Amino acid sequence: MRLFLLMILAVFSLNTFASAGFMDVVKDKDEKVMRRHYSWAQEYCSDQGTSLPSARQLAHLAMNLGAKGIVNSCDNSDKECYLVEAVNEDGARDIFYYSQEGFKPAEGDLGNNTFWSSSSIINPSTTRNGIALSGFTGSLFYANRYFSYRAILCLLE
Repeated sequence: MRLFLLMILAVFSLNTFASAGFMDVVKDKDEKVMRRHYSWAQEYCSDQGTSLPSARQLAHLAMNLGAKGIVNSCDNSDKECYLVEAVNEDGARDIFYYSQEGFKPAEGDLGNNTFWSSSSIINPSTTRNGIALSGFTGSLFYANRYFSYRAILCLLE
């Protein structure tokens, strides 16, 4: 019975990732979630014929988990709303308001990790900082690409 429930949870997890446009969380040979610095994560996804998601794509994943997500503006009543100023891999600026209000962490790997995006912050003097998503809180936050280790989600392409 326990194995059956684990199989159902595994299928649910894979369907959640796939329906949101992502591969499963990257794991090592012992089935432990791999946490790596940004360039390793970027190269890994590239080797799979895909890429890391943008900050906007991670915001859409958070919306699948209950977050308000991308909104037109922030008002004073939403304390979990803020401006995200990103530069995508193609150099295009992507500026949007994001609210993590209502976010509910997923079970397992998605809810227990933070994940790299392919986006960096706009300030050119701090390109070492990328944007990541917390699977615990649904927040999009800045993370040092060289010294921070995050889990990896690659896009399905």
